[in-house]
Amino acid sequence: MGRHSNACVKHVYEQQPVSRAKAHQGELMTTDEQSIRDRIFLAALACIERDGLDSMTVRSIASEAQVNTAAINYYFGTKARLVEQVLTRTLREGLDGSLDELEELIATKAGDINAALREFVSIFLGQMVNWPRLAEAQIHDALTQQDYDSPAIIAMNGFLARFLEIVRPILPERTEDQQRTAVLQFWLPMIFLGILPRGFENFGRTEVLNPEWREAYVSRLLDVLLETSA
Repeated sequence: MGRHSNACVKHVYEQQPVSRAKAHQGELMTTDEQSIRDRIFLAALACIERDGLDSMTVRSIASEAQVNTAAINYYFGTKARLVEQVLTRTLREGLDGSLDELEELIATKAGDINAALREFVSIFLGQMVNWPRLAEAQIHDALTQQDYDSPAIIAMNGFLARFLEIVRPILPERTEDQQRTAVLQFWLPMIFLGILPRGFENFGRTEVLNPEWREAYVSRLLDVLLETSA
């Protein structure tokens, strides 16, 4: 996700190069055309988070982007294609982009993986809980169709594998299977909270929107992962 901000997904897209081509015409976009395309993209992202994947409409996207519905068809062809691009792009940047940032953070902390990891994961969880419907949309097919070969599932497994390689130097000595299980035990509770940030308020004080609560929660999970708890 983009540079540790609450509007991370939006910023990730806005910071990308604008040298894409019109797939249907093979022509380079003008600056004005790219601006319209970006507005539609970001409007679709906002509508997914506000309305949910199943409730968003072409009209709501057009209204959010301040364009007519014909513009959506012109730049993206169909609503389904627009949604696919939004989910693919945000998922890729949200996972691979975040691990790029973790590696950069480790470098800025002179190779201190532990310190970088504690800062990174707290920020990552904070970003997730601000986009719960986007997270749900990204794994929609896996949830509703049990499609475990979907791009989202493949990307998430790739994320876990790369994360393991980054943090392996500070993990306790275990077998490969034990380390992979430990990584799963670490990430699955955060993924669940990211999709249902208020789902467990009646059971306990899951104040996931509170930065201090998130920091303490992440610290406990990291203590288990690294076996540093007393």
